Parts: sequence; structure tokens; C-alpha cells
Amino acid sequence: MHVGPTAFVGVEVTNAGTTGAVVVQVLPGTTATAFGLVPGDTIVTFDGRTIRSPTTLSDVLQVESPGATVAIGWQNRLGQSSAATITLQRGPPA
Repeated sequence: MHVGPTAFVGVEVTNAGTTGAVVVQVLPGTTATAFGLVPGDTIVTFDGRTIRSPTTLSDVLQVESPGATVAIGWQNRLGQSSAATITLQRGPPA
């Protein structure tokens, strides 16, 4: 059970088939928009942890707090890697 504010990046993700969480939607005005995530990108690391699936991403977000600064890594559709340090937003209740 999660108690308190939920950390939020601003993406909707789906299963990548192998590893990672594929971005299917980026919500306007969110942290994800600010650092350049686009649909089709695959989130592969978050706060030093390997993201194996959307469930893994959800699990690591559950232990974070809004306002926390974390590193995130992703690959675009061509397999090019990018990384950013982001500040998590306050999201909707889980």
C-alpha cells in the first residue's frame, strides 16, 4: 500500500517485449516533456535501477517522493541512448 503523495514523471508506458518500458504517451506540461521523452522511447534505467517492464518503473516510482531528483535513461526508436537528471512531480493518487 502507498501512503502520501505519488511521484510522477508524466508518461504512459507499455511493455517493451524484452526490457524497459516503452513510452506510448507523454502528458503535456510534465517533467517528461521538459527533458524530451517522446512516444516510442524506451525507459531503461531509473535512479540507477534497470527498468525491465512497466511494472518495474511503477515499483521504483512508488518509493520516490515528489520533488526528488533522479537520473533516468532511455533509448529512442533507433537505439540511441539519452539520459537526464529530473525532478519528480506530484502525481495523481495511486
